[in-house]
Amino acid sequence: MNVIFVCNLSINMIKFFLSTTIFLVVISGCQKHNEDTRWTYQVSKVKHSYIAQFSLANVNFRNSAKSLFNGISSFSLVPSDYNFGVVKNAWFNNWCDYQGLLPYILTDGSLSNPISPDHNLMSWVPINIEYIDSTQAIPSGGIIMDTVTYPYVAFNLFNSWNENGDINNRVLGYQVLEFMLFGEDNNVNSGGSRTKYDFLSWSKINDRRRLFTKYVSDHLYYANINSSVSSSFQNEVLAADPDVFIKFLCSGLTTYLDDECVEKGIMIAYNSQDEKYETNRFSDFTLEDLKNRVVLIRDFLDGSVGYPNSESYFLMDFIEEVDPSISSEVRSQLNSLTTKIENVNLPFDQAILSSSERPKILEIGNSFTRISELLKQFSNETWTH
Repeated sequence: MNVIFVCNLSINMIKFFLSTTIFLVVISGCQKHNEDTRWTYQVSKVKHSYIAQFSLANVNFRNSAKSLFNGISSFSLVPSDYNFGVVKNAWFNNWCDYQGLLPYILTDGSLSNPISPDHNLMSWVPINIEYIDSTQAIPSGGIIMDTVTYPYVAFNLFNSWNENGDINNRVLGYQVLEFMLFGEDNNVNSGGSRTKYDFLSWSKINDRRRLFTKYVSDHLYYANINSSVSSSFQNEVLAADPDVFIKFLCSGLTTYLDDECVEKGIMIAYNSQDEKYETNRFSDFTLEDLKNRVVLIRDFLDGSVGYPNSESYFLMDFIEEVDPSISSEVRSQLNSLTTKIENVNLPFDQAILSSSERPKILEIGNSFTRISELLKQFSNETWTH
């Protein structure tokens, strides 16, 4: 009996020990699993907000492209002061929406982006304006003025004209359309001073200019109107490894910051001190454009900015949870950028020549660069392990 009792007691003790051990192992495993997958859950929320933001940016771009297309069509039929003002505003709105789309399409990584327009056909500086139309230096030059070399202005000729003889001989893109709407910038205090009278049907040249402007707009519209954030891309994003996705997501914004905001948007013109490299030289909207880009970058990072009651979880929420110090500095840089831009007291083309304003322009570029550096640092952190 004693032996049996001891054996039963030993068996019971062994059962208790095993069950306790298994329980502890399971709990330990669950804790480790929770650590490993904590960011996976958070990234899954970022993925859904990213898809929604990308889709909205594309819709905004397509809608403003449609407004620009309709505006140009109306102006070409009735070149009134009112229609001319509508078209100029439509151009700037669509340009801004194009900027808002760029951080989503300038991505790098293994995920396939569903929208990949030829960026060089959309935006390019400098452009040889004397190749297009009359200028102060060459009053009788350009496709529009030269009816012998270019007897017809037709939609299907633009691709052959673009870059013909020189990479800067452009007839396509936003800067070309900007030149057509605003004219040559010969006034240091403002942009171009083109009026509706350059388009009125009282001469063959004006008719050609009006047609040329419409066809530049048509090419922009038809090149992008079918863009969409496809369901296959959305599924690819949702299935992507968290680390792969965050690097993909950040790459679009850092490329936009480095290439579009800093290099093309500021430093080429700053270093050359030549206004022909200014992104929006014909409209003189460059500083306003830079302010708008700050808003777009903030919205990309934190879509709740415009929707304070939103319950969505955005990239900035994730950064703040993983590395609060990076989040804090990015927010600080964004807040200071608007003030820095507003503190520039001259138009951009004058500021890059001014001893008092040049340091302000450089500081703006440095702030954009710093935000890019912080995002690269975050995307390279080993937070998934």
